[in-house]
Amino acid sequence: MINNIDLIRNTDAGDLLENILVSSIATILVTRFLLFLTDYPMLGVEGIHIAHMLWGGLLMLFSIIILLSFLGKRLRILGSLIGGVGFGLFIDELGKFITSDNNYFYEPTASLLYLIFLGLFFLFRYIESYKTLTQKEYLMNALHLLEEAISNDMDKGENVKYREFLKNSGDSHYLTKQLLEMSEKLTIHVSKPSQLLIVFRSMSGIINQFLKSVLFQRIVIGIFILHFLISLYTAYLLIFFTLNNTSSVFNSISDRYIFVGWGEFVSTVISAILSICGVIFLVLSRNKAYNFFKYSLLVSILLTSFFSFYRIQFAALFGLFINVILLSGINNMISRDVTKKVQNTK
Repeated sequence: MINNIDLIRNTDAGDLLENILVSSIATILVTRFLLFLTDYPMLGVEGIHIAHMLWGGLLMLFSIIILLSFLGKRLRILGSLIGGVGFGLFIDELGKFITSDNNYFYEPTASLLYLIFLGLFFLFRYIESYKTLTQKEYLMNALHLLEEAISNDMDKGENVKYREFLKNSGDSHYLTKQLLEMSEKLTIHVSKPSQLLIVFRSMSGIINQFLKSVLFQRIVIGIFILHFLISLYTAYLLIFFTLNNTSSVFNSISDRYIFVGWGEFVSTVISAILSICGVIFLVLSRNKAYNFFKYSLLVSILLTSFFSFYRIQFAALFGLFINVILLSGINNMISRDVTKKVQNTK
């Protein structure tokens, strides 16, 4: 039976896997914050401590039970969120299980967690975007959408997606034609969005408009010019202090952190050089400048942040958050330039 398993990809996989990622990260941050506020209490009596990793395992089991026992899109979303919270509680205690003294505060933990979630992000993106769907996969996803027609009626957007899936499935199955004909008769349910959804959509619209605005472009360019100036000052300090005495750069860092210090320093310099190239190319080619800025941010996110998490632990989240916002803005600016070029060539 196992030999006949077909890996049929779910078109909602990207959103569901994103739920796991976001809820896991949020759980770790909330857990660490609450433990800090409550002075790291012990849950248990007479020498017994119930670690929150166990609660994480219980929640992951609960999410598996939900996903295997029940059908429906809403339950898949709920299962992904519960599973993400469980994984966050589980992986938060990583430090305890990679140290001989069960040290929850093991310093490299933040960096290791960052690597784990970075790896999961790329894995999830790969699963979501790997190749195009086959006709059979389109048909299976169309059948999944029929669940909504049965449980909650099918809204307009779901009906359009359902018909597109069936058309893309071609004549892969004798049911395709019948299902396509049936889609004309399905009830289109227009539900009133909740107040929370209205607020979320409004905020998303405001953020998207800001990311597309000229003001945001000027802010991004200004930040990279500032980065360029800081890099010049860093280069000056490097030449002035390091040529004669390398250790002075890290005089406040013990031998244990020299590798981390150099890693953060070198990756920051590489990121700064790419920013400098971006500033120079602003005059020659705006598109090339944006790409240099993008590469600078990627170096900062993929390399510098790892060392920053090691050195200053979760305080590095603020810098990572800023870099992610800037990367989103740069990608938006690159996309707009590409769209303009396509429109101009027509």
